Amino acid sequence: MMNDASEVKIRIREKYVVQITPAFKCNGVWPRSAHHWPVMGMAWPHPNLVAQVKMEGFDLLSKESTALQNKQSSSSMEGDAWIISFQEAENQLLIGAARKKCL
Repeated sequence: MMNDASEVKIRIREKYVVQITPAFKCNGVWPRSAHHWPVMGMAWPHPNLVAQVKMEGFDLLSKESTALQNKQSSSSMEGDAWIISFQEAENQLLIGAARKKCL
């Protein structure tokens, strides 16, 4: 096992590294930092799709802060940061012909 502050890395036979990152699924909520999405007046995405995507929520991933990664700290929490992932929302928006509208 390899030590890391917010995630676990396991080395298998000195050939593979498996990384396990703590994550939380946040259903039914939408982050304040993304409240402006989508911009009003746009024809796409349809309001029903927007409501579905926002209801599906987002993932919150634990990730060590790169700014404090190489520093020794008195508290292990000082280097932790959280990343918002919209991967599932992006996949929903890319279904079918909607991919062309994203590009």
